[in-house]
Amino acid sequence: MGSDHEACEIYHLENIQASERMAKCLSGILRAGDTLALCGDLGAGKTSLTGLILGNWGITDVTSPTFTLLHSYISMFMVHHLDFYRIESADELYHLGWDDVQDGKSLVIVEWMDRFPEIYPDNYLQIFMAYTGEGRDAYVCAGGARGREMLRELKRCGITGN
Repeated sequence: MGSDHEACEIYHLENIQASERMAKCLSGILRAGDTLALCGDLGAGKTSLTGLILGNWGITDVTSPTFTLLHSYISMFMVHHLDFYRIESADELYHLGWDDVQDGKSLVIVEWMDRFPEIYPDNYLQIFMAYTGEGRDAYVCAGGARGREMLRELKRCGITGN
């Protein structure tokens, strides 16, 4: 699943309403300086979840950055939405400005971040989305003190977790 996670929870998202509840909760938790890693197979819902989160902040034009690699949005703070699917190496990320988006002042949302576990920051929240018979399971894992705090806040939202 990526980096060495310190704590994990599983949430079953049986329909779009469950995904919307998770996104609403996350939009109240995430803040400038946070990193959200979204992982899972093609079509698992990474961009959709990003759109739902940012939609709660009035950002409605969210699209996948698969070919552009980066989309930036301004809300209460700067949001950088990246997609590592087409990236070949961590070195390539640094040449593309990975250090610049990890400025501590912006929310960084990365699809396919688990392809490069060596670039995970000290604090992050990762959501690995997987298809199930009905809906999706979201494996939410935290790294670092801020990651654990975000995971605790997510649990308090009352989304069914296992």
